[in-house]
Parts: sequence; structure tokens; C-alpha cells
Amino acid sequence: MAADEPPVTVASDRQEQQLATRDGVAVSYVSFRFPLPSGVPAHSEACDGTGYLRYRPVGGPENSRVADAVVVQQNVDSIIRGPT
Repeated sequence: MAADEPPVTVASDRQEQQLATRDGVAVSYVSFRFPLPSGVPAHSEACDGTGYLRYRPVGGPENSRVADAVVVQQNVDSIIRGPT
């Protein structure tokens, strides 16, 4: 990465895909484009993005900023395995 090139700090292209609704809980997959800086070794396009499963109560706020609570959980196995 060139010294004068700032790192990407903001994800773009947010997409949310509804997966299921069950027992009053809506499940969706949220993904963002978060490209690696130029000059990094060759990598698959999957490495230029990130995503997570979102669970929210049906009828609850669409925007997490107005939710009463937000819980973040990460699967340790995905860290060890890397992108699939």
C-alpha cells in the first residue's frame, strides 16, 4: 500500500437478504463490500467483503440505533478457518 493512500475505513454496498422468519424472529444476512488495500497479495474477491447474520424481533425497529439492545456474537471457528 502506498504511504499516501489511506486505508479503507468505511464499508460500502450494504445489502440485506431475508432468510427466514420463525417464532417472531426475522433472520437476514447482511453483507458489505470492504475491499483490502491495493498492493496486497492476490486474493479471492470474497476477501473484499464481510457479513453477518442479523436476528431481530418481527415488528421491532429496522434500524439498530433505535433498538433497546444489540448483541454481537462471533463464531470462533470462522476465524480459524478463514473465508470459505
